Amino acid sequence: MSHGTLLHEQALLVHRCVMGHDGAVELLISTYQDAVEEQLRGWARRRGLRCPERLEDAAQGLWLSLMESGGHLLEAYDAERGSLENYLTALTCVFLRRDFRATRRRLRHERAAGRERATHRADTPDHLDLELAELLSRLTPAEAAYWHDGLVEPHPDDAPLHESAATARQLKHRILLKTRAYLE
Repeated sequence: MSHGTLLHEQALLVHRCVMGHDGAVELLISTYQDAVEEQLRGWARRRGLRCPERLEDAAQGLWLSLMESGGHLLEAYDAERGSLENYLTALTCVFLRRDFRATRRRLRHERAAGRERATHRADTPDHLDLELAELLSRLTPAEAAYWHDGLVEPHPDDAPLHESAATARQLKHRILLKTRAYLE
């Protein structure tokens, strides 16, 4: 198959995807998914990132962004300027840079907001009560009941508990995990 024929077929596939033909998007993804994933892995490797879940999310986000708004990104492909694989890998780089920067900005803002919230709490005289109330608001009703009845005001050994020993261990463990997550 000549290079010109291949580019024509790629342009036809893009046109079919944009027009919404059955199976066209699935064919596009199955044909070019390996090239896009290799580009994602290379990008992550060059930056020392080791997060396969994030790369999978990025790949899915790329495919979704190609088809949103009527497929305007896909429609912008011009076969005369090069192959569809090169176009998709270039879009992958652009998408990853934007996603990476947005994630960094979001995390930076979350950390700053957390510091402001912690500073505000520490300035109030009853900040411990506020911290405890916020932690308790994150517990399920069963965990909150166990917190109050089993941990804060423990029953004497001879008093019957409403939960089995296994349930009590599970509730205690879940409360401990939520407390650790809250304090981090």
